[in-house]
Amino acid sequence: MTAKRKGRAVKAAPIPKSNSFSDFLAKEPRKVWMIGVGIALVFCALTFNPHLGIHGDNADYIILAQSVWKGPFMHSLNFPVPRPSQTLPAGLPLLLAPVAFITGTSLIALKMWITLLFLLSLPLLYYWLRSVTTATVAALVVVLVGINPFLLEYSHITMSEIPFWTMAIAGLFLLNEADKKEGVWQNPWLWGGLVLVGYLYWIRSAGVAAIVAVGLHYLLRKQWKQLIMAVLVIGTVALPWMLISRGLGGTKYFEQFFMVNAYRPEMGMIGVAELLGRMGRNFITYIGWELPRGILPILPEARGAGAGVFPIWGWLVSAVWLTGFIPFLIKYRERVGLYVLMMLGTCLVWPEVWSDLRFALGILPLVIFFAVEGVRNLVRWFPKVVTLSFHTPLGLVLVAVVVISCVSKDITLATTGKQYAPNWRDFFAAGAWIKSNAPPDAVVACRKPHLIYLTTGRKTTYFAAKSDPSEVLKQMEDEGVDYVIYDALGFSDTPRFLKPTIEKYKDRFQLVCKGNLSQTYLFKLVTSEKSGK
Repeated sequence: MTAKRKGRAVKAAPIPKSNSFSDFLAKEPRKVWMIGVGIALVFCALTFNPHLGIHGDNADYIILAQSVWKGPFMHSLNFPVPRPSQTLPAGLPLLLAPVAFITGTSLIALKMWITLLFLLSLPLLYYWLRSVTTATVAALVVVLVGINPFLLEYSHITMSEIPFWTMAIAGLFLLNEADKKEGVWQNPWLWGGLVLVGYLYWIRSAGVAAIVAVGLHYLLRKQWKQLIMAVLVIGTVALPWMLISRGLGGTKYFEQFFMVNAYRPEMGMIGVAELLGRMGRNFITYIGWELPRGILPILPEARGAGAGVFPIWGWLVSAVWLTGFIPFLIKYRERVGLYVLMMLGTCLVWPEVWSDLRFALGILPLVIFFAVEGVRNLVRWFPKVVTLSFHTPLGLVLVAVVVISCVSKDITLATTGKQYAPNWRDFFAAGAWIKSNAPPDAVVACRKPHLIYLTTGRKTTYFAAKSDPSEVLKQMEDEGVDYVIYDALGFSDTPRFLKPTIEKYKDRFQLVCKGNLSQTYLFKLVTSEKSGK
């Protein structure tokens, strides 16, 4: 186009071109998060594992959910005499109980309920991200979270990691929205957010991290009315579980926190020097290994190939996400950044035997966001060194590397990830034999009694962790044990306590069957009269 100015033709200023994709991301938030949820749903379906997980806790949660409506409340019903739960809080069993009641404890239904909670977290995360970053980054992070293999793996396991994350982001989102509304005591967003944050303590003891983060948020901002309301509301929500758990005999988690090894109580408690050493080693584990591979899944595990103190790629990836996290924490001093900080602190003091990415899944989606923000900060700070954006070919390559890394692990989950390892196949095969052949009132002793209870429908118990074989045998007799599974799952208890007992009292343990793939044995415990003694 041209225009005349004082008799001369001049070129008009060009009309700025619109980036239709960026406009779509900015102007169609509902469609964007629905696309993100749709992508996640596809990957959830591909990686969905219909089988019972090998984590003992996932079976325990299902049994405790049954106890909510069968009674007694929060008791492990698998034992010959139901035992109160002293390790798992009631939050997840309460969430599972309605589904278990309606479906008759359908494993598939319970798993789908966890998947639904994971999908629900994505729009909540997206809308919170829209309040602190660009629409493009918000969309990208939701997609990366939706295809992350570690989150997908736990999105269909009846354990607390995904429900905890969903309740956390829901509570934090509502509190963020409450900041935009007027009033305190009459603010429904504030009430809802505080109730959900308080309920986190019902789901996991680590919920204390979120509670402290919310309190610090209001303290640093000198929002005294909100702080008082937070103390009252969260305290009212959390207090009942404190009282209930005390009535059940108290929780062992805080005691286990300060053991040298939670699986070896005889090793005693740690001191200050040991605690500092543990924190240092956990720092290396989480910052050098676990969180980096959570962002970039092609990186090895801390206990896998290449494990060491200085995993260079892990430290580089953590340097990037910390470059996004630290400025965010300093700039905003708000509850989400404080929540990540408090959860990281919890991971540092966590017993090393449990140090794993699983216990950081409650912050992994936010760490992924901070990794993206870290790249953007590097671009802003060093424009001549890092000429990179997510709209340039180099930026797309970077995103593609992360996506391919995630998808490759997702493919593994969708194929070999759904199969039990040989030792576990033999373990569950022993359970299948019991289900088909043992009388309904039979009692089974093994290392994973909750799993065998759900597999067989028979009462189950642990074998005693006693070095004296006579005590191990007496415990079995006292609980009326009929069958004993000697497993090959790799736990030290079996060779330490069960093997000497079987060797000493060979006449009492009659071999029923042996595993085809591992050194797994099923024994029938016969009475002393039948053994000839």
